Amino acid sequence: MFKKILCASVLAATTFTTHAAPQTWNFSYTGFMLEEVVGFNADKQTTTTWRPDLTISGSFTAEDRNHNNVIEKNELTKLLYNNQQYVGCEGDWGPTTCYLRSFSYTSTGQLNFDLQDSWESSGNYGGGHRTTLGQGQFSYTWNGPAAWTETNKLWTAQTRFSIDPAPAVPEPETYAMLGAGLLALVALQRRRAAK
Repeated sequence: MFKKILCASVLAATTFTTHAAPQTWNFSYTGFMLEEVVGFNADKQTTTTWRPDLTISGSFTAEDRNHNNVIEKNELTKLLYNNQQYVGCEGDWGPTTCYLRSFSYTSTGQLNFDLQDSWESSGNYGGGHRTTLGQGQFSYTWNGPAAWTETNKLWTAQTRFSIDPAPAVPEPETYAMLGAGLLALVALQRRRAAK
């Protein structure tokens, strides 16, 4: 009986010592259809070119506190994108606004977010960005009531994603729990065979 209690205690201790810790990931997307729009009043000119070298990148720091293998918006401590910190910046800060609408990163390497920022100076000129992963990064500026530009990086089937560190493989503690469980099964089987 004492051996069973000891084994159960060791397995429980191994389980409780495994926990998520804050981690930082760096990500990038490369290869976009670049759409540039220049407008004045109702007239506009649009050019579109494939840019395999065009990259957008950022980083995020988070901890999977609920252990569901998905980093969610409320588990982020930092999201840096376009030189803008999106965690804790949400709202209207005078001439600048910032919103992180959604965020998720799965243990299989699937990253999704939707964010936006904008700025304005005395009502005469301003601009902003909106990025929805899988669709595009949309950037715009305006100068006065009639002149405006857009620079849009549009996702295509050729857009490549990379993240560092790569999606996690099981931690050593996971292998220890698996090994202990297998040993317990083998011991149980031998004990039954001996009876």
